[in-house]
Amino acid sequence: MPLSRLSWLLFRILLVPAFIGTAYLYYFPLVQDCHFPQPIGDTCHTRPGYRDDDVGRTAPFRLLAIGDPQLEGDTSLPDLDAPTFPSIKRVWDNVQESGLGTLSTELIPAGSALLLSDIPTNLQAYRKRLDLWGNDHYLAHVYARVKAHTHPSHIVVLGDLLGSQWIQDDEFERRSSRFWNRVFSDGEKLPEEIMAKDSGHREILGSDQSWKNRIIAVAGNHDIGYAGDVNQDRMRRFEDAFGNVNWAMTFSHNESDASSLPLSESEVFPELRLVILNSMNLDGPAQDMDLQQQSHDFLEQEFLEQQKLSSQTATVLLTHIPLYKPEGVCVDGPFFTYWPPENGGGLKEQNHLDQDVSRYMLNGFAGQDGKRQTIILNGHDHEGCQTWHQMTELISEDNTTESIWVVHNDTDRSISKTIDDTAGVREITVRSIMGEFGGNVGFLSAWWDCEKQRWQIEYASCMFGVQHIWWAIYVVDMIVSALGVLTIVLSTLESEPNRKKYKTA
Repeated sequence: MPLSRLSWLLFRILLVPAFIGTAYLYYFPLVQDCHFPQPIGDTCHTRPGYRDDDVGRTAPFRLLAIGDPQLEGDTSLPDLDAPTFPSIKRVWDNVQESGLGTLSTELIPAGSALLLSDIPTNLQAYRKRLDLWGNDHYLAHVYARVKAHTHPSHIVVLGDLLGSQWIQDDEFERRSSRFWNRVFSDGEKLPEEIMAKDSGHREILGSDQSWKNRIIAVAGNHDIGYAGDVNQDRMRRFEDAFGNVNWAMTFSHNESDASSLPLSESEVFPELRLVILNSMNLDGPAQDMDLQQQSHDFLEQEFLEQQKLSSQTATVLLTHIPLYKPEGVCVDGPFFTYWPPENGGGLKEQNHLDQDVSRYMLNGFAGQDGKRQTIILNGHDHEGCQTWHQMTELISEDNTTESIWVVHNDTDRSISKTIDDTAGVREITVRSIMGEFGGNVGFLSAWWDCEKQRWQIEYASCMFGVQHIWWAIYVVDMIVSALGVLTIVLSTLESEPNRKKYKTA
């Protein structure tokens, strides 16, 4: 069989799976039904400029939630200053020092080291560099396709933007550059005036289209560290690259909807309170007490603001570390470790916030009765989890009543059930976008329900699939393209003798 026919056969065999794979690569949000939950009920979208078939179709607040991308870098690669082939360098150094006579005893050991150590090490290094490059483009692809398909109004990355808090400043800058220029290439850092302390920034929801490209960045442990290793330098470089770690603002529902409100409430518009919280140093012991105090001061000030909110306001809290949960509720159970005394004795690692801190936050945001509308989005637990915190009254033996927060897994609740159905707080730990966890993204929708006179908030998610799918599709596409070119070249070469024979005849 001529080689051209063999390559043509292979080309035809692989063309269909290549086409199907490429179609999935670019249209997976459609295949996986990635979408923001759509409003139901009376959404108040009966203002001028809306067609009847547009009413209630799109929520005004659509938050694309991304968890823990964890961009790695040179800490996972061999030392760039080390020689590429150490065995050859050792031989050369010995020759320069002792002369050519050393070659008789050095060549065989050096050759063995070259084949068994140097070359495998270099191949592993190149593989790792390729893996880092591919991981960046995998994350960028998932983000870009989901964003193009779903049209979010706002975007948040829920901490662990980078892969290590221990990296030097130059490596931090390189990874930050990859974050902004490769993975989130259309993303923009938020303006300082929005995140400024005590700015009290307010705007009408949907009035500023710049939000569709702004990236709300939450600080995670791999960005600034846990309480026992957070310091001023790590905090400074994170805020310089990604924005403030503690800030809040308010979105007001469109003023033109005021006519649909009861007359007594026509001057109080529905509002969404957006709170970004650095939860990395709420627990302790902390290395830097001043930074820890800043986070607690921010919470205290925010709780005062929460007490002023009307019944028409809901709060969306974005942070990194999940609230406390008993073992078995989520994949990650309670876990705390501490540095030894000679290293400061501070908090080294944690899965959840402390139980007391968690209760403090629930009381502060939802109120003692748990009826202030609040939903919490966080990351950290890469597997993801949905839970429901509810205020429950316990009666003791002496007939006194005590109110406590209880939490249970929320997977039994319908995905369309909102946080407004009962008093309590819904907490969503967004599954990681990393390839190992399927390239997951979350979709949070919020809209004002005129009939219930409350915000309705719903969450959904979808996944692309593990990173090996992304790699396989591109490799198959490259093979098919190469086979196509090879078939043309071989056909041309094989037809050349026939042409000469025809001319001779």
